[in-house]
Amino acid sequence: MDSVYDGVSNLEVAAEGEREALPATPDEKKRKHPGRQTLPANLPRVERVIACTAEQCVCGGCGQSTTVIGYEESEQLDVEPVKYFVPVTRREKRACKSCEERGVMAAPLPPRIIEKSLVSERVGGTKMVHAACWAHSRRRFVDATKLNQQDVASTRIVAQMAKLFAIDAQARDENMDHAARHALRLERAPLVLRELKAQIEAASRTALPSSPLGKTSAYTLRLWDKLTRFLDYPELELSNNLAENSMRPVAIGRRNWTHIGHQKAGPRVAAIAEKLNRRKGGWKRDVRFPRFAKDGSYRVDRHHP
Repeated sequence: MDSVYDGVSNLEVAAEGEREALPATPDEKKRKHPGRQTLPANLPRVERVIACTAEQCVCGGCGQSTTVIGYEESEQLDVEPVKYFVPVTRREKRACKSCEERGVMAAPLPPRIIEKSLVSERVGGTKMVHAACWAHSRRRFVDATKLNQQDVASTRIVAQMAKLFAIDAQARDENMDHAARHALRLERAPLVLRELKAQIEAASRTALPSSPLGKTSAYTLRLWDKLTRFLDYPELELSNNLAENSMRPVAIGRRNWTHIGHQKAGPRVAAIAEKLNRRKGGWKRDVRFPRFAKDGSYRVDRHHP
């Protein structure tokens, strides 16, 4: 009997061990574009017709009323609390029978959260917020002080960053929710950030561009807008250390275990490691894991209520 725990069954664990490696795709063979995906035909369709604007209903050439000659049709996946459905948007297409040379006009398409997306905002339900990690920036200045213990500028910058982290530390100690922490941040962080930016800008003017301090200052100033985005979004953390640390053990272990013992043993242990991580609570629904970029910035899916 196949048992299931946290979405991973014993059969899945066994299948992971028996799966063959995917063949490499030759670089010279380019795949043809698969074309636009279609939504399942069995889902009910809910049509809405969007009329052309008043200006589009009158021919600009002769002044006569234009005629509906068809519709521009597009689909998106939408959801209600207990069912999925597909709203079909039918936009009027109009043309003047007396002035064929003026072509066809279509009603404007309603705004979407993502262009050409197959899902509505209720299904997607997210807004991408791009932010940068203060821990990455701080680490670079700390490394600069290790390379040059006489680097007074880096030492001062690290101390100033500590004041920023102290604000969130107070919020944690007092068990503040996001709203209360946001109010505390708005009260104390702007002054800390102004002084911090002034120190980094001064360091960038005096340090050699190729020096650790020069490179780190340029890096931080380049990401300044993303680093300060936490002032606009209360749910953002100052760093992504929590998410990184929660993912690191299972990622490292899973990679290492793929090479142990029998050729089927490694993938099986890797699948079991994934199962154990779920049991440990590593993938809780309320944890928003960021998506990382090479420059240390990250993106968080901000869920709308």
